[in-house]
Amino acid sequence: MAENVPENAEAERVMEGMIRRDHASIIFPTSFGHLDPAIRVGERFPDVTFFHMGGPELSANVGTFFGEIWQMVYASGVAAGRMTKTNKLGYIVAFPIPQTLLNVNAFELGAQSVNPDATTTVVFTSNWCNPACWRKRPIP
Repeated sequence: MAENVPENAEAERVMEGMIRRDHASIIFPTSFGHLDPAIRVGERFPDVTFFHMGGPELSANVGTFFGEIWQMVYASGVAAGRMTKTNKLGYIVAFPIPQTLLNVNAFELGAQSVNPDATTTVVFTSNWCNPACWRKRPIP
């Protein structure tokens, strides 16, 4: 397992380390930006299987999977649509790719199913994970 792996050549090095050092035969590169590195590493290691979460491309040993997350997001939209006092909702997402847009639309449709006056403002951060921006809060 590896955490906070950047979406660059370091991802390839981490995956290769898992294969060479740990003898990994299956790798789950779950960040969207890890798809291309997984395909490149997969070409060098054809006996290793890669399962990428949500990637739009495949190769001989790289497959993709994606759950029905939109159903839970729709339910969240229903809850938000019922709870809002201003009819203004917000949704923060990393990139405007099909999987995230599906969730944005599910949230909006869920909210409007119970509150037709609800509107959702969407903000794209252009980053999957940026720990440097996280505010550290003391645990009470």
